[in-house]
Amino acid sequence: MKHSSADKRLWASVGNNNTHIYPDDYEAMLKRFLGGRLDEVRDWSGWAWRNDHANSRIDFLVQEDIPAAALVCTDLWSQSQAVIGREHVAATYLQTIGTCSHNYRYIDADIFDIIDHKSKKDLRAGMIHQAWVDVYVPRDTPAGVYRGTLSLESGGRTLAEFSYTIEVLGLTLPDPEDWETYLELWTYPYAANRHYSGRSNADFFGFTTPEDQDTNPHSLYYITLDKKYQPALESQLDLYHRAGGNAITVSIVEDPWNSRKPCPYPSMIKWVKHTDGTFSWDYTDMDYWVELNMKHGINRQINLYSFAGVGWGFVYYDEAVGKVVNDSGGGPGAEGWRKISQTFLKDLIAHLEEKGWFDIACLNMDERTYDWTKAVIELAESMPNSRGKTLKVGGAVNGKTVRPLYDRMADISLWEYLVDGEVSDIKELAEDRRKKGLRTTLYSCGAGKMATPNQPAEAAYAVYESYKYKTDGILRWALDKFDEDPLHAACHYTCYPGDCYLIYPEEKDSVTMKARSSPRYEKLCEGMRDVEKLRMIRALFPAYAQEIDALIDSLGKDMPAEVERMRAAILSLSRRAVYAADA
Repeated sequence: MKHSSADKRLWASVGNNNTHIYPDDYEAMLKRFLGGRLDEVRDWSGWAWRNDHANSRIDFLVQEDIPAAALVCTDLWSQSQAVIGREHVAATYLQTIGTCSHNYRYIDADIFDIIDHKSKKDLRAGMIHQAWVDVYVPRDTPAGVYRGTLSLESGGRTLAEFSYTIEVLGLTLPDPEDWETYLELWTYPYAANRHYSGRSNADFFGFTTPEDQDTNPHSLYYITLDKKYQPALESQLDLYHRAGGNAITVSIVEDPWNSRKPCPYPSMIKWVKHTDGTFSWDYTDMDYWVELNMKHGINRQINLYSFAGVGWGFVYYDEAVGKVVNDSGGGPGAEGWRKISQTFLKDLIAHLEEKGWFDIACLNMDERTYDWTKAVIELAESMPNSRGKTLKVGGAVNGKTVRPLYDRMADISLWEYLVDGEVSDIKELAEDRRKKGLRTTLYSCGAGKMATPNQPAEAAYAVYESYKYKTDGILRWALDKFDEDPLHAACHYTCYPGDCYLIYPEEKDSVTMKARSSPRYEKLCEGMRDVEKLRMIRALFPAYAQEIDALIDSLGKDMPAEVERMRAAILSLSRRAVYAADA
């Protein structure tokens, strides 16, 4: 229901969580509010399957300070007296993040993008404030319509009250680790270690100066994962798992992406060259990180980066000279590179076999040339394990030159902009590869769909688009490559704001170190859940297959509007599926 507020001190309304509302809009909204032209919506209705989530956003326009403004939820009850307990309703405030970039200087805005853990805060006058509401529907919840309220309270008074209604469909969503859609988000555990250490990037990673563009690979060699920050890593992996994350990111050489500004990626394997010319390797960080991922249900593939890294070659401690050295071996394909790579790969394969991980390991690359990609494929094919099998090879692909190698790559992720040009046959390609047991995904990066300034709905759209093109899922760089000051400004030196992380840490002096989500990340989760629903309906009720194909093929370019249309269609399909199941 829409109405104009009688209280001129506070405007409170259910917002559109598919789009942004900016703090800079305050003055224009205030004029409409005072003129009685800014309606309020105090009723929210949503829907979900069982073992599913439904999200909403509430916007507040405040003219007078409101101290200790608390978001208070009730239980949600159905007419049959079934209940979704208030412990399953999380209503917390959003924080803003500044956006800027050295290479994208036209981007300068404050955006509500941090979903905090706080349900109480002082609301300052002269500002817009936002809250995020997440309703989780337990898997044993009876189908039906559930109703409850959410209130804004301060000083013993209720300042605003919202009616919440959620329709629970009689269908159950599998747990994320059982979803078919493949989601790979590159993860950066060293970035979280750096953040919670309270040290600067320059100090933690050993830059000559904070502005140094040439990361010192020698200093990275001595950085290892610290278990005192494990709660932070586990909370980040919890969020990754909730989105359906499948892939484990492992660095096998120093800074394989040459990612420097602001956060490089030390190798999880430490190399030593002994005085007799032989090598040994310490897998401590790799094993710890893989096992931590698997503990959280992230276990479909271990992506090893990279025998074709961007910036450095092989960094190791050389006992003969008593220091860390960088040996490129001449680069991928060169004789020196091949000799070092084969020596290392033989030991790596033995270690993967010992741990039981060989079959899910993949030698991965990021946007490499034909020659470099071919060199890694030939390296892998030349080194069988004890059962005569060779390691899988994969990579993100941003051009057509690598296409002749596709059949030799178990996992490729195509840049989203290729599908309208160089890989216009994406549907046929993906289906042909799937028949051969090969995976194909789409990836976005930079300003594509999931950066901070993008509308949140674009993240869900990315998943719909991958389904439209019949690929197996999506890839995004990255989940948690935190900037120098990630809670105040998403300001990467070279990349688009927010390109590098979809979630946020807590304050660096936090005791709990519990990661925080964002609207764009929640929309990514929503898109993943939606596509799984379409897959399940199609599998359980083949009569709907043609309708689902027509729906997904009709996906247009207006992303927020298309997400709303798709979700309405999925609700309709879900209702009819329930009816068909009960008939």
